[in-house]
Amino acid sequence: MSPYGRIGLSIKEDKWFEEHYLRAGGLWDAVVYAISRIWSPPMPQKVLEVGCGSGRFLLWLYKENHTPYGVDPSKELLEKARKSLPDLVGLRQAPIEALPFEDKSFDTVFFVLSLEYAVDPVRALREAFRVARGTVVVVSFNAYSPYYWFTKLSAWVVNNPMARCRTIRQGTLVAMTELAAGVPLRISQEPAKWKNIGIGALILSPIIVSRFDFAQQIYGISPAHISPSGRFVPSPSSYGQVSIQNTNISERGAEP
Repeated sequence: MSPYGRIGLSIKEDKWFEEHYLRAGGLWDAVVYAISRIWSPPMPQKVLEVGCGSGRFLLWLYKENHTPYGVDPSKELLEKARKSLPDLVGLRQAPIEALPFEDKSFDTVFFVLSLEYAVDPVRALREAFRVARGTVVVVSFNAYSPYYWFTKLSAWVVNNPMARCRTIRQGTLVAMTELAAGVPLRISQEPAKWKNIGIGALILSPIIVSRFDFAQQIYGISPAHISPSGRFVPSPSSYGQVSIQNTNISERGAEP
């Protein structure tokens, strides 16, 4: 494990995510659908994925007509990504806590199941907000999901990279993000869920998509936190004035 970057993922472990956890036609489609619900810019954007791995999400961004860039500390994963991605997709090898880009270089910055593997998540988020012009999107494991815990605990029997990822609850993610940004944020969240998951999606969905935008005008609304039941409840916070928009309205998604 390097001082910065992330807890090393191998090509084999990256492949496990693609073939088992985020299968096409299953959870991967649900994740992409949730992203499109919460992030659908009217014009193509210059986008950075932090911890891009083998470049699967970068390819999706490219097909959506955005200009994607990826950064990852793993040389072998970037070499694999380069073979499958168009030349227009930019790739850089660098620690995710020290991004090699100027301030406000990208319209949107994404973490797709990579923040949990950061050595220093707050520092990684701080760098993301530094290079973002306005939006940071975090696709993260849902720590309230039984499916998440089943997969994580079974990793000790059937070896998979979930054994080494950090568990970050949604309330903790909001607090970390506010701390890293240092400015008021507007926050919205969308669970990646299937058709058979309706009410209670924040508990059952194994992945949550969280969007953090720099807020221009804030009206003194305190942030929401996640209760043990998985629902958002407003509560006082020492982090100050943050507006929360809980976008839990989707009734469609990919079948598992």
